[in-house]
Amino acid sequence: MPWLLLLFACREPVIEVIPGVSTALEVVVTNPTSCPACDAFRDVDTLRLDISMGDVVVASDTFAYPDEAVTLPDLADFGVIRITLLGLAEGRVLSAGRTAEIVLVPDAELSVPLVFLPVNRALALDAPMLTDRSRHVALTRRDGSVVLIGGVDPQGERATATTERFDPTLGTFAEFSAYASPAVASPVAAVLDGGDTLLVGGYALLAGATVAVENASVFDDTLGTFSAIGSLSQGRNGHCVAMFRERQGIVLGGSAADSGGGADYLKPDGESGEWGFIPLEMRDFDAAAVTGCAVLTDGSVYVQGSDAASTGVWDGGDTELDPAEAFFPMNEGNAGDFRYVSGGALFPTDDGSIRILGGADVGTGAVYADGRLYAPDAKRFVSVEGFGEPRFAPQIAPWITPGWYAAGCGWTDSTRTAGEATIELVSPVEGMSGPAIQLDRARPGCGLSVLLDGSILVTGGYEVGNTAVLDAALVVPYVDPAMGG
Repeated sequence: MPWLLLLFACREPVIEVIPGVSTALEVVVTNPTSCPACDAFRDVDTLRLDISMGDVVVASDTFAYPDEAVTLPDLADFGVIRITLLGLAEGRVLSAGRTAEIVLVPDAELSVPLVFLPVNRALALDAPMLTDRSRHVALTRRDGSVVLIGGVDPQGERATATTERFDPTLGTFAEFSAYASPAVASPVAAVLDGGDTLLVGGYALLAGATVAVENASVFDDTLGTFSAIGSLSQGRNGHCVAMFRERQGIVLGGSAADSGGGADYLKPDGESGEWGFIPLEMRDFDAAAVTGCAVLTDGSVYVQGSDAASTGVWDGGDTELDPAEAFFPMNEGNAGDFRYVSGGALFPTDDGSIRILGGADVGTGAVYADGRLYAPDAKRFVSVEGFGEPRFAPQIAPWITPGWYAAGCGWTDSTRTAGEATIELVSPVEGMSGPAIQLDRARPGCGLSVLLDGSILVTGGYEVGNTAVLDAALVVPYVDPAMGG
């Protein structure tokens, strides 16, 4: 069976057929954009093809462009691979594309897409979204597609219950299954074991007023369906969700949370197995001031808040403790480089610490780029490198290189009047970040999702003071391998 590498760009396609041994593989290199600056082959003099297994490049070759045809090596002895195509000019990377991980199976015929675009540029997709939306959820599925859920229209006048699906192979959007919730914006998404997603709370718009909602549902990634799982004890918007054990978690904070310590403990019923929310009234805890939470490696939950009564560790996953009595506030005097922030991004890491990057100082409103590391054993904070530039309430999505994340879609100020117009890759543990990638315009409230090939889909958002029709853009990021990306 043959190996096929099909190149389609702003020119006549080049087709190379390479004899294979045990597997037929078709790699289709595509470009879902058509602007003059979107030509991935513009100024390219060399194409480099890399075959990787995990983080290791196991085969590599270069081809003079356009005179030399690109060919695939014999892949019969490989198992799970990723193919990367780079376009270079005098050794500098201009364009790039990657496949998702490919499982090579003897005698199986595979057709694999590879989106090839100029690197580190946000390029508008030719196909529009079906619905203008901001403050929505963008979920990348195991099949590589992206589902857009909820949100509000550009004028901020109505929320939506519609969903749509982005097909990365075609670069198009299509209608998707019904969402098991009324129209809602800003639901909080938490990935469950097995790849399904929990969606909790958010807000609706009623006569122009924001109303926090109590609804929760689970998105089944395999079936592509939504199932309602009950209601919170009260509406929550701007809250956080921490899943500290399989199918067990806690919902904290939110604009409708009462200041008396309201929280919701999520766990399945012991007999029926059905999900359920148990209201918790935690003593001396200011739920309304919670700004974020993340699970520590021991199953406890670090809670970031804007005051002393909302910042600390919740250890209610320990069955020896009453969940309503399990919050332990931070001792400010011994906490080291500590500050109260809102709108920061929390990153739990394999070394057991929490990185809190960006966000705004609660006292001054100043927005930070740097961060703090919380070491749970010492119960202390130290300063660490953060984002490349100040970010307030950014969207965060894990990138394909372990330990790296994409960040963007937030604001440059804590009053949410100036939208962030860049996205970047960041490695919180290593203290490194990639280049700031300029968007076509500020897109606060946009959806940020990482596709299986490492490209970043930016959907919707809104322009402050502008009700223009919104669209979607695609970015193929490239970080120098010496930096770990």
